[in-house]
Amino acid sequence: KTSTTTSESKGEFLHPIRDFLSQPPSKPSPLTISKISESRLKSIIDARRQPKPFDEESKVAEKYASMSVEDRAFAILYDLGLIENNVDPRDPNYDHSSDDEICEHSNTPRD
Repeated sequence: KTSTTTSESKGEFLHPIRDFLSQPPSKPSPLTISKISESRLKSIIDARRQPKPFDEESKVAEKYASMSVEDRAFAILYDLGLIENNVDPRDPNYDHSSDDEICEHSNTPRD
């Protein structure tokens, strides 16, 4: 439901996005943890921690204010750990060991 709802017990208005972000982040799976660094995991947890002090909120708002809408959307999703950067296969540190594996799931429509 995308509309604002009312909490019957407290009589407060609840905002769905704010309520989602105010919940503690779910514990990542061991597979996810092994793929991201400890410092990245800490920054994701810090970004999701709510409520933030006013001065920290101001810094975050200032950081995103200078970005275009597209860059801001990407940065927010990245900071919250909802998306990750793709690794450039031309990077000399890129691991090509599993490039020949076939993905079992495909979203390609079949005739």
